[in-house]
Amino acid sequence: MVHLLIAKEMINRNLPIGNHANFYMGSLAPDAVIIRPNSSRADNKISHLRLNYRKEKEIENFDEWTDNALHFFKHYNEQIDYGIICGYVSHILSDIAARKKFEYTKDRAVKLHTEFYELDSRLFQILRNETIIWASLEESSGVDMANLITGHEMNQAIHSLYEQYCYRISNDSFVFKLINLDQINEFIYKEVDNIGKLLFE
Repeated sequence: MVHLLIAKEMINRNLPIGNHANFYMGSLAPDAVIIRPNSSRADNKISHLRLNYRKEKEIENFDEWTDNALHFFKHYNEQIDYGIICGYVSHILSDIAARKKFEYTKDRAVKLHTEFYELDSRLFQILRNETIIWASLEESSGVDMANLITGHEMNQAIHSLYEQYCYRISNDSFVFKLINLDQINEFIYKEVDNIGKLLFE
């Protein structure tokens, strides 16, 4: 849900992100790889551009990951639907920023994943009645992304997203220790500034 909130804020700020429906689709697309049978961490690394798509080697640091994402954007932004690739690369850049801000070390990763899962369920309640977002996702159509993920996988994962979240139940007694809603709201606001500078200036 954080990615949808970032996408919504980018649209509200009138950033040049192309077709809004496709932009929303692209902002979720890297995670759609989970729909793939026997999806693995390697699939996730590929879809999230954590493998250098030019040199076919693993990314070693955040700067290299950012450079890989920006090069991908510049190389493909006229070959792939512009709205989708804007959303796709925005997703990658926000993941990089989140790993920096929330210190995704091996010791913290599992706990952070658990807390983000619960936070996601709560953020869905905020977005649940955002009919424009859900209608946009329904009308969008995925595209094949340069051997990273297919349009069919995007459609299959994202068109059913609302229904998936409706079955998730938030745990009101859950205690957050590493993140909180105020931090996430601040992160979203600042990350939109960061993405705007990296992609459009």
